[in-house]
Amino acid sequence: LAAARTLGNAEAELALLRPLLSDGLAGALPLEELRDLGLALFRAGDTEPAYAILCRAHELVPRDRDVLAALEALARGARDDARLAELLASRFPLEAEDARARIAAEAAAVASRRGDAQGELLWQRKLNALTPGSNEGLTRWLALERSVGTTGGRLDALRALLAIATDPEQRSELEAAEGEVLVESGRLADASACFARALAGRRAPKLTWLRAQSDLLARLGRATERVDVLRLLASHPEAAPEERARHQRERIELLSSHPELREEAALQMRMLIDSDPSAARPAQLERMLRLLQLY
Repeated sequence: LAAARTLGNAEAELALLRPLLSDGLAGALPLEELRDLGLALFRAGDTEPAYAILCRAHELVPRDRDVLAALEALARGARDDARLAELLASRFPLEAEDARARIAAEAAAVASRRGDAQGELLWQRKLNALTPGSNEGLTRWLALERSVGTTGGRLDALRALLAIATDPEQRSELEAAEGEVLVESGRLADASACFARALAGRRAPKLTWLRAQSDLLARLGRATERVDVLRLLASHPEAAPEERARHQRERIELLSSHPELREEAALQMRMLIDSDPSAARPAQLERMLRLLQLY
């Protein structure tokens, strides 16, 4: 046996060790020889005895990377995802960064196959902390954060997607999504900045984004900026006539509350009166009275 090892003759070494299996003496081997026997059987394709011996070796030396890698390959071949998940988790902290990324990617896929969304999310976070993600991978990460994750996790995933997004439409969608998360977190000024970028990135502003921005600007007390948003809301083709009229009235009231903007308020009121000649007489009289007050 010593001569076979000295010569590096794996086949001869295995032939000499194999009788220990039939005699039931493998478990009595010193740890190093037990490990070598398990790895030799694995390389020879004797999966069943290799697995049993390598499991014993793993119990004795749980941080042996070669034993773990062999056990992973055996679990992978047997389609034993539960065992593979355990082994990948054990080997992850023992490897260098590049190998950790590969392990995290496989562990995330294993968790997905097992329907373990929480486990998949944890591995996705580790993976994206190690290496720049692809659009597909980051989109999956975001979906997991939305279903079983946290507010902070959603922000991280959205910002990672923004970092690689080049399409203006996609960037606008991501900015708006980030704004929604920031609103939940109470960070209204940051949320408003996100919606502003989202609206600036689209030729036709989304009605829901305009509504959100109008509400944020009202809560932040930024009247001058809100005037412009209300103008877009008052003319948005997807808004119902009642909503457009309400936004127009809000805009006029907002303009009239600032002395420097009263002239603009009067102009808007005249346009409202002229654009709706069929309005009920009391409504028209009220608008005309309001116009006189503005002058």
